[in-house]
Amino acid sequence: MPFLFIIVGAVFVIAAVRNTNQELVTLLKGDFTGKGNFIYWTAAILFIGAFGYISELKPVSRAFMALVVIVLFLKNGGVFDKFRQALNQTQGNTVNTGTASASGGIFGGSSIGTSTGNTTGAPFSIPIIHPLG
Repeated sequence: MPFLFIIVGAVFVIAAVRNTNQELVTLLKGDFTGKGNFIYWTAAILFIGAFGYISELKPVSRAFMALVVIVLFLKNGGVFDKFRQALNQTQGNTVNTGTASASGGIFGGSSIGTSTGNTTGAPFSIPIIHPLG
């Protein structure tokens, strides 16, 4: 539990240093309100976990908890499909530097040449999968 507080605190400190705390609050608010929020998943996990404290229902609770975890991974096309889509999106990007161009790799490609042209390579990102939408 202390590690959770340390990680959450570090995220808030990093957001404050980068002056992006308003964007962080907006993202968190979007995850817990509106359509497709995480409240349903949290309630389901807490409800199933509560049955685990009854010794006779512990195996049933563990089975349903495993089912919830499987559904979390497979919902909306699955984590692995979304990961592959993110890789394909970044591999197709091109970096334009004015004197030469290079194909963008996983991390958005590299700049070739000495020109100060705009780069269009996107950085690597992992999509966020909402459980209900």
